[in-house]
Amino acid sequence: MTQRDRTYQLKFVGGLIITGLLVGTSGNCAFAHSNIEPDRTLGSQRSIVKPNVNINGIPSDRISGGARRGANLFHSFREFNINEGRGAYFTNPAGVENILSRVTGTNPSNILGRLGVLGKANLFLINPNGIIFGQNASLNVQGSFVASTANSLSFADGTQFSTNDPKAEPLLTVSVPTGLQFGDNPGMIRVQRELDLSLSQAINQIGGLLSRLYERSDPQFDSEAFVKEAAGTLQQLLGNLPNNPGLQVLPGRTLALVGGDMVLESGILTAAGNQKFPGGRIELGSVSGNGRVSLNPTINGLTLGYEGVSNFGNINLSQQSLLNISGAASGDVRIQGGRVTFRDSLITAATNSDNGGKIFIQSQQLNLNERSGIGAIALDGGKSNDVTLETGSLTVQDAFIGSFSSGQGQTGNLKVEATDITLIRTAANLVLPTGLFAVTGGIQQGGDLTIQTSQLTVKDGAQIAVSNAGDGQGGRAFINASDIQLIGESVSGEFTSGIFGSSFGSGRAGDLNIETERLTLQEGANIAAATRNGPGGTVIVRASDFVKVMGTAANGFPSDISGNTLGTGAAGDVQIIETDQLIVRDGGEITAEARGELGTGAAGNITIHARTIFLDNQGTITTNTRSGEFGNIKLTSQLLLLRHGSQITTDATQGTATGGNIDINSQVIIAVPLEDSNITANAVRGRGGNVDIDDAQGIFGIEFRESRTPLSDITVSSEFGVAGNVQIDAPDTDPSRRVVNLPTLTVEAEIVQACNPSDTQQSEFVITGRGGLPP
Repeated sequence: MTQRDRTYQLKFVGGLIITGLLVGTSGNCAFAHSNIEPDRTLGSQRSIVKPNVNINGIPSDRISGGARRGANLFHSFREFNINEGRGAYFTNPAGVENILSRVTGTNPSNILGRLGVLGKANLFLINPNGIIFGQNASLNVQGSFVASTANSLSFADGTQFSTNDPKAEPLLTVSVPTGLQFGDNPGMIRVQRELDLSLSQAINQIGGLLSRLYERSDPQFDSEAFVKEAAGTLQQLLGNLPNNPGLQVLPGRTLALVGGDMVLESGILTAAGNQKFPGGRIELGSVSGNGRVSLNPTINGLTLGYEGVSNFGNINLSQQSLLNISGAASGDVRIQGGRVTFRDSLITAATNSDNGGKIFIQSQQLNLNERSGIGAIALDGGKSNDVTLETGSLTVQDAFIGSFSSGQGQTGNLKVEATDITLIRTAANLVLPTGLFAVTGGIQQGGDLTIQTSQLTVKDGAQIAVSNAGDGQGGRAFINASDIQLIGESVSGEFTSGIFGSSFGSGRAGDLNIETERLTLQEGANIAAATRNGPGGTVIVRASDFVKVMGTAANGFPSDISGNTLGTGAAGDVQIIETDQLIVRDGGEITAEARGELGTGAAGNITIHARTIFLDNQGTITTNTRSGEFGNIKLTSQLLLLRHGSQITTDATQGTATGGNIDINSQVIIAVPLEDSNITANAVRGRGGNVDIDDAQGIFGIEFRESRTPLSDITVSSEFGVAGNVQIDAPDTDPSRRVVNLPTLTVEAEIVQACNPSDTQQSEFVITGRGGLPP
């Protein structure tokens, strides 16, 4: 194997840990603006606007008055717009916890400047016609902020603060707001900013860091030291990103945008945490028709519920939009919509000491493309956010979703439930693969990755991984899909499509548990729980219909289900159980071997239970070892068919290592004599392994020989050491129907020596039964 095989997992792990921490963009907009004009619906308690008051360094409109009911303060406007370079601040009388403002006119609100509260109250802005946040829009609020295009606010006592019927009685209430009531056609919410060069500069620096990582193919590579170095570089980068955080709330508060269709064009939403308070919460919701969104107060602001909504709208993030909940304790993100699309945009949740929150997206369709990402990262402590996606259709193209850790951090869990999942394409100009990841780069336990779907397609270099690049233990992958197709590699040939639980530090590789009806690997795709220096993971596949491992990539790398070791660690085990057909063909492989020049660890074991096992055109099942402990193969089937140079091997290829054992329990074994298909457990200086064939009713076209020939052979030879044993248990066979040149034997086990004596001990060939092999 080449250097790429030994390092490709490290490349994407390091890249993902790094890229997930990006926290900056900006945007643009240019809209006409108006003033802030109160309406007359509150009578003598209407809002009072005093213009040109210097508040926090900018000319602002100070808004006072309004109708107070207990802890609620109500404002009502015909127009509500903030000019660029100006502010609008609501006064906050003592005891007021919620400032509730509505727009009863027919125009959307254009927020081009700063919107704030002179106190700690929560601020609600309701305009059913639409709300637009311009390129220089910002918030200066100490409480939570809710912007919505709902028709009315609902309260616990049944009262509605309505924009459509502002004079309805009873008008106001002391109850807490409990919901947002939407009409037939809610207005759009748009957040825009001007692009900022500082993000591009940060990406360039990260690209340089990644290029250095790519060069670390040395087996002595210190992954922990590198991750710490990378973390320090990233912390420095964070300080160089744009100073303007866009729309921002304080730690422990909620920033909620809930309307009709929602568009973020270079928009930034921030709800970061710090050492004292937990991270805040970002809520994005799109409602396309009549429905009610509930508001639920919590210790960390507000959570929203969508049980009363039947129809959802579209949410689009593009042009380097960002949802940032990073901090010492990262916060929560929830997105609820019909069709949710990320295009060149990010959700980042980086925590440095405390446990992160949750990232939750529920939609009918979820699409990420053009360098987008959802990244939760525990940088050097705490636990990264759990990520949960519930959608009808998930498409990830040139993008990633995952939870990661480095140093002392612990990786969170990633859970995906979808009708169909397509992970496709890693473009030639990307340094990271497309995919779903729960990856640890430090010393802690990796997170689990759970996928539930009908159709899973992973192609063109996309990956699913619970890999480990540090000293911690890799997480576990649980994948349940009716149909799984893993296809090919990236355009550059740098990334292989597949499902990975590999380890390239000293920690244990992750385990892969795959349950499906149909599993297909082709054009060089992999399922791998490989390792370098730590113990390998276990691959378990249950496929009720079939498992097909077929073909190679353009560069010759095979499609492969593996638990290989590329270093000193012991290879993992591969178990394929409860499948009807196993087909390995056209160079495809199932392996648990010590591979490459540096693979000196012990081989793993392969266990396969299938009705039929078919190896064709150089299909291979192997647990070969170089110099480490041998691995074993156990096959159980009704039919085992080997064609066109296919191999089942447990060879020891170097030194004094012993060949492994092959245990075959198949009713019928068939090969073609002239096609050089073989079953071997050979060694060089060590002892040959053993081949044990139980309960065979027929063995055709392949026979025991002392050493390999151009024919189809069963061999357990050792070039310079002691040969192994071959034992065939063939009960109740009919010698008159034999088709291979084997003598009739008694029930007593006998030894057949069919070669001339040599300096090495000969193999032992034992057949138990009345003798002969039926056709």
